Amino acid sequence: MIRILIVDDLLTIREILTEALAVEPEFQIVGTACDGVDAIEKVDCLRPDVVLMDVEMPKMDGLNATQIISQRWGQVKVLILTVHECEEYFDRAVQVGAKGYFLKTTPTEDLVRAIRYAAQGYFQLPFDLVNKYLSKLVEVQATFNELASLKQVIQTQLEQCKQFSYLSGEKCLQIEQELHKQQKMISVYFHQSQTEQDWHRIK
Repeated sequence: MIRILIVDDLLTIREILTEALAVEPEFQIVGTACDGVDAIEKVDCLRPDVVLMDVEMPKMDGLNATQIISQRWGQVKVLILTVHECEEYFDRAVQVGAKGYFLKTTPTEDLVRAIRYAAQGYFQLPFDLVNKYLSKLVEVQATFNELASLKQVIQTQLEQCKQFSYLSGEKCLQIEQELHKQQKMISVYFHQSQTEQDWHRIK
């Protein structure tokens, strides 16, 4: 059983998420919170396995709350669930220990899968954000280490796809094909970045 805490300042969102996730037999919604301070208190009392965390909330935002939760209760996995595709928020979420970054437009089945993965300790990113982040790295001439890091994220997601048998064969094949495509793109940029570094060292 995966114990879930839902954190959002909007009651409607909390209710929608609770209703959507409660139907999963292996999920238990242990509580909800309306801001970062409330979330920390609820984590301390309820000790959920996974926290769905909004970003912009009163009293304390979700990213600061995530940092505190990750530091105090390392076994609790936090997934950011937000309306913001902001690069700054995404980078900050990774830095403070979030196990994933998803938009509130994410289909329920994808969110369910992300929660299952997060409970196992895996970092999660939806494919559209992976593509967007990759494009950003290329546009700004990403460093060798940045490209290596993103390549590792995608390799990990590919391994997860193979590991979890609850995905249908068709869905698993679709995910694998997309990840292989992204992995190939990153390998090209990875090689180019390394070649450029070697060239500068020679000069």
